Amino acid sequence: MKYLKSRLFYDWILATIGGALFANTLHIAYLAMQPVGGAEALRVGSLLLTAVLAGTLTGFCQWIVLRPYLKKAYGWIVATATGKLLTILLTQTLLSILAFVVSPDDRVSFGLMRFVSALSLSLTVSLLQWLFLRRQVSNAWQWIGFSLLADLIVPRLLAFEGLVVPLAETSLLQSFLVVVAWGLLMGAITGIPIVNFIETGKDERLSTGNQ
Repeated sequence: MKYLKSRLFYDWILATIGGALFANTLHIAYLAMQPVGGAEALRVGSLLLTAVLAGTLTGFCQWIVLRPYLKKAYGWIVATATGKLLTILLTQTLLSILAFVVSPDDRVSFGLMRFVSALSLSLTVSLLQWLFLRRQVSNAWQWIGFSLLADLIVPRLLAFEGLVVPLAETSLLQSFLVVVAWGLLMGAITGIPIVNFIETGKDERLSTGNQ
């Protein structure tokens, strides 16, 4: 496979692992600093700030890889951070609806609602990132498909819901390994369209130059 021979593919995986470690650390810090019985507004505000910081750091790690190939690559950071922020807002809304409309005892409906929620949350970030990519690469729609695939498959491969690893239930080493595995799998899946975008762009420029 051409991807296994591409340095860009491995750089992307490392960047995604780095972003996952940063994001998980921030979320754990957020959970640790929450006061018992704290105000709801403060909790939500802290959560939104954490999401923006996590998205910014994740986007920054991946920006390091993208910047030699894409113009105004900082747009990737903006798209990722904004996507994370909107994801939290959407999560709070969907959880409220889920608790109000569906009973946890109704497993079929509850499971369907959770699937729809996960799909909606995955689309939020990937759509904003697609808006950035579509101005610079061909077939940018691939990004949405591979991102959704990664978001729906990886948590189930790891039998793990969400990115945050609860330290109370795992050792530091176990937490680290789970997050690294998460980033590795996410990076490997989403690295496929990234390599396609960059190599296709190189081929198009070469073809234009030879005309």
